[in-house]
Formats: sequence, C-alpha cells, structure tokens
Amino acid sequence: MNIELLKKEGIVDFMISSDKNMKIYTWDTKMGGTMHLFGIIYQFKSNGKTITYMPDYEDYNPLGIISSLYTVAINNKTFYLPVLYGINSTS
Repeated sequence: MNIELLKKEGIVDFMISSDKNMKIYTWDTKMGGTMHLFGIIYQFKSNGKTITYMPDYEDYNPLGIISSLYTVAINNKTFYLPVLYGINSTS
C-alpha cells in the first residue's frame, strides 16, 4: 500500500519529525456523530529499533488529524510535539 497515495486522496495524513525518528499517522474514522473519532499510529526509532504503537479501537479519541510535528531537544532528550485539529461535538 502506498502511504503517499493515501495522503493525496485525503484518507490518511502523516507527519515525519525533522530528525526522521518519529512518524505520526492519523485518520478520521467517520464515527462518533457530530464529534468525530480519529485513529492514530505512532512510529518511532529507539535504540536502533523501529517501534509502532496503535491504540486499540476503544482508545480512539477526538484528538484529530495531525497538522504539524515539532521536534524539541532539551538536556540531551528529544521531545516530539504534535499539533492536531479535530471535529468536536456541537454540545
């Protein structure tokens, strides 16, 4: 499956950190009524291994689609700060 094609078609969105060690994939599940629920996959490199984490279906949440991913280094530690936008409830 070509992830670039999925992004072009608006099915999946993703961002890659500036150091290429973190990728975050997001998509709208089209579930949840007026407050959409979104899926998310985190993929990162740690100690030479690539780790992929996808929360279970019950863990889908209203966070949203990724629009930016910032990489910040503080005291020899790297932090990744994603910016997401969502579709929230009308209530």
